[in-house]
Amino acid sequence: MAEPNRRQPESRDVSGRILLWFSAGFVVFLGVTLGVLALLFDTTPRQPPLGRAFEDNDRSPTLQRDGEDALRMLLAREKAQLEKTGWIDQKAGIARIPIEDAMQMIADKGVPEWMGRGSAKSGECDLLNANVPRAPQARDCRNTEETAPGGSTPAVEAGSGAATGGAR
Repeated sequence: MAEPNRRQPESRDVSGRILLWFSAGFVVFLGVTLGVLALLFDTTPRQPPLGRAFEDNDRSPTLQRDGEDALRMLLAREKAQLEKTGWIDQKAGIARIPIEDAMQMIADKGVPEWMGRGSAKSGECDLLNANVPRAPQARDCRNTEETAPGGSTPAVEAGSGAATGGAR
């Protein structure tokens, strides 16, 4: 005898018909979404119109067509300039020598003292003491007019910040 309350066992698979309907609905949803987005946003690529920058005139910069060759030529010009000997300012006695020669001279003779403790021009010490009184240069500054014939500096008043080292 068959039992009337016997239930059917659960099916473990998803119904193929439901899966097909869901997939078709999802594809339709994606298509509609893409269509709405295409209507809302203009996605055509736009190139800016060729303007005055592309015309050959004196105002527009010249565009490099071959950057590597231009860089090679620039580096060659700079290297030639660094290896050249010549005067920068002949009146002041400033010359240009190749880097290798300069390094050899420094190795042989040492670094020259370019900023020697020479005398300042007239009035520069007062200006330095007024603006930067605590600077070591202000302490050591001496005007050319203050320098005595023997090369020594005359005594400065006791209230001067340069002679006493300044109030700290």
